[in-house]
Amino acid sequence: SLNGASREIIRDKRDVWCYLPDEKRGVHQSRKIEPETKFPSILPESLVQLEQSYRFELGADERVAGRVAQRVDIYPKDSYRYGLMLWIDKETGLMLRADMVSDQGRPVEQYMFVEIDYDDTISADELAPSTPKENLVWHGDDAVTLNIPAASSEDEWKASSLPQGFALLRYLRKPSSVQNMAVHHLVYSDGLATISVFIDPAKASAENRVLGDSQMGAVHAFGATISGHQVTAIGEVPAASVRRIAESMTKQ
Repeated sequence: SLNGASREIIRDKRDVWCYLPDEKRGVHQSRKIEPETKFPSILPESLVQLEQSYRFELGADERVAGRVAQRVDIYPKDSYRYGLMLWIDKETGLMLRADMVSDQGRPVEQYMFVEIDYDDTISADELAPSTPKENLVWHGDDAVTLNIPAASSEDEWKASSLPQGFALLRYLRKPSSVQNMAVHHLVYSDGLATISVFIDPAKASAENRVLGDSQMGAVHAFGATISGHQVTAIGEVPAASVRRIAESMTKQ
């Protein structure tokens, strides 16, 4: 992150490390990788599936970071997801710029290269974090495995109302900061947009409880208390999407 608060994310096959030097802290999470997972794993097997929710158009060739790029416009068919404008390097296929846009066509988030070089090799030093780990206080996954009771069908959660095109992509149960309690993490996706739902006992999250709507840039979140649990939905989608999914979560 080059503007605003300092943020840096280092990801490898097993771990994700989020460095927040301005706050003197970091967040670590272990990743569960499936052997046959493709990159990017969020995309559907068939792009035809995306046509339920999006309309695609090719734009003109434009220059980004001094290179010729093909523009691809992706228009949502409803108000439950953002649109995208992508610029793809015509020589390499690398995405050089991505604009996420509202239903009024206004940018809500933008990523782009301002300068890029294609090297034959990348040294390990170039992938190292700029902030030493020992300078931060770390939170998240650790080496301690809590004794979480085995999951049962009655312990599972599901969304009873999903925007068209969204489906459950992943369901994880992780240790909570309160011993012998589990945090449920559900990931819903339409192939482009992704919404995460976190569910844990309300008493385990009383100090950091999120209720109602909140927003940071393109990211919207909605929190509610359901059946004695804190339910928080978050994603780079309009506010109506996270609210609809969070309020429809039910325990089976």
